[in-house]
Amino acid sequence: MDIHQLNPKEMKKFFLIGIVSALTIFSSCGDKGPEEVPVPLGMVACDLSEFGMDLIINIPDSTHGPTEKFTYGEGVQINVGKAFGIMIKPGTNEIEYMKSTEIGKSEVYKLDKYILDEPTAIIWSWGFEGQPTQNRLYCVVNVGDVTYEVMSDPNGEFSEEACKKMLECARTLRAKTPAKS
Repeated sequence: MDIHQLNPKEMKKFFLIGIVSALTIFSSCGDKGPEEVPVPLGMVACDLSEFGMDLIINIPDSTHGPTEKFTYGEGVQINVGKAFGIMIKPGTNEIEYMKSTEIGKSEVYKLDKYILDEPTAIIWSWGFEGQPTQNRLYCVVNVGDVTYEVMSDPNGEFSEEACKKMLECARTLRAKTPAKS
């Protein structure tokens, strides 16, 4: 096909197809901004900038209960209903310390089992001798050059599924403002 033999209407159509194709290709390139991270049905993107953190995290939406956010030490605590409660703060990777000291040498709680044991996350079940166990979460998420610790609310009572959902949400922690190239 010789492009010079097209009539003006066909030429215009050919030109528009080329422009649309180029825009589609170029718009899909580059770093994804925070608004481009998928937020699944039943979840909302929670902005943590009011707590001095340039972060966004996906959390359950209001159909799961009322959302409460408040300052917790250097970080923030987020509760949604009774089945979701996490604390987020800058920190370090304390997985081994948690396992060996906080969990392993606790004089109050007895470890029942590790539900999940990964290099950056643990979910465990523990409790008082002869009493029902409680499930807990601790994980580490790196956002840029900063390491954040995400843990379950120590005052909450959570199922294994709830702790897994909290971990899933913790892993969506991301910078609100994308890194500059």
